[in-house]
Amino acid sequence: MSIFQLIVSLALCLAASGAAQEGSTSALERARAAHGSPTPEAPALGGDDLPLEPGALPADASKEARAAWLAAVERSAQGDAVRSFRLHFYLRQRSAGQLQTNDLELDFSYLVPGLLRAELETGRTHLRGPAGDFLIDGKELVPLVGREGAEDRKQIEEMASLARNFVALSNPRNLRIRDLAILPSAPASLAGHARSVGAGLDWLRVSSPDFFLPAAAPGISAARETIYTVDLGLDPVSHTIRYALVREELLGDGPLAPPLLVRLDQHADRDGFWVPHRIELYALEGTALGEIAPAGVPASGARFAARATSELTLKRSRGSLRAGLSPDDFRPPSR
Repeated sequence: MSIFQLIVSLALCLAASGAAQEGSTSALERARAAHGSPTPEAPALGGDDLPLEPGALPADASKEARAAWLAAVERSAQGDAVRSFRLHFYLRQRSAGQLQTNDLELDFSYLVPGLLRAELETGRTHLRGPAGDFLIDGKELVPLVGREGAEDRKQIEEMASLARNFVALSNPRNLRIRDLAILPSAPASLAGHARSVGAGLDWLRVSSPDFFLPAAAPGISAARETIYTVDLGLDPVSHTIRYALVREELLGDGPLAPPLLVRLDQHADRDGFWVPHRIELYALEGTALGEIAPAGVPASGARFAARATSELTLKRSRGSLRAGLSPDDFRPPSR
């Protein structure tokens, strides 16, 4: 069973919420090299082909869009960006037909820019560290290399997207933003309760290379240049982010990763961050999370299912967003 089909990326990834910690980038590069995901080198460009600067807003953004974005950012975080965290999730996954559910608990640790440890209550653990990707199952330590480890590596990459997105939602102030605009209404692809609730929200569109969607479809390269467009549904009074609809546009040719809709609820202060403690993930109608829309359904006409495919609840009494982790915390146990 795929751990990540119940976790697939939360929306809004800050690849670096500010500069990466000294020494951790090389560790991530080694981990990526171990499973064949090279680091893109070309910087994202904004207007006049100038590199996008973290935290800088587009010159052509309206005063209303700027004010809405700054209010959302101010609400999200009051301190320095998240560098590492350890959190405990309750996870509920529904099958593609919504008829069956599966409940799990997950202890999740993450270090910017991409080292992680995901441990189920059974003890089964996925690890991405300076030495590469591993599966730990009881006393067995399995390096995830070659064809045999492909599915587990995919799960790790998908879980990494969850972590990156969580970082972004907790402190989006340093995103590199290409476009910023007010939307007149909620996106047409919302369905069910999301559509009705979304009608009462303020909607803001943000485009940036720092968001993330997992490259789950065949033929999609994790190294391609991509801009992500995210429609944010903001509470008109508190400016809290309630919905995030993430989709991508390629800077070139190739298939697109499937879009993702995230509902964020039960926000509360945690270590100086205003974060959601309940997260619902929605796939397109007729698909599972991470799957492309059915054949014959254009992306522009696809709608999200009315019922969440996955639900995450963050346990308030365990974990920290200021975990103080280092790359050594992501090394496999000695055997």
